[in-house]
Amino acid sequence: MAGGACVAVMHGQLFPPRTRAFLAANFIRVGRLRVAGRRLTSSASGSAGPIAFDLAIPARYAIVAERGHPGGLLDGVPYEGPRDLKAGSHTYRHDGESQATALVWAQAVERGYLPRSFRGDSRVVRGGASWKGSGRPVGVTPE
Repeated sequence: MAGGACVAVMHGQLFPPRTRAFLAANFIRVGRLRVAGRRLTSSASGSAGPIAFDLAIPARYAIVAERGHPGGLLDGVPYEGPRDLKAGSHTYRHDGESQATALVWAQAVERGYLPRSFRGDSRVVRGGASWKGSGRPVGVTPE
């Protein structure tokens, strides 16, 4: 993982315990694989405050939400689409109603790989276009 890999196998029983713990903390399940990312949950139930989280893998990430646009502030800047994030501490604050959100390696989202609970009406904004469920812009034919 030192090389910045953003994809990992789902079942790693042959991995040492430290590697399994790293995968569990820094990767999110998308189908039969894991990709770099994590669920964004507040420590206080229903809290409207910022969600603090650490990233171990620098990459381009997208925020996906269960319902509607995942608006809010990522590191104090309005979230308008995927962006490069460095390893280290970050914050996310929901815009309006709190809902389940996840930070996911943007390339996976763009190819239609989303965490299971986010596949229904999940949306991510990319380049001004709304991307829904399939990971493709709504109303745009795939290339």
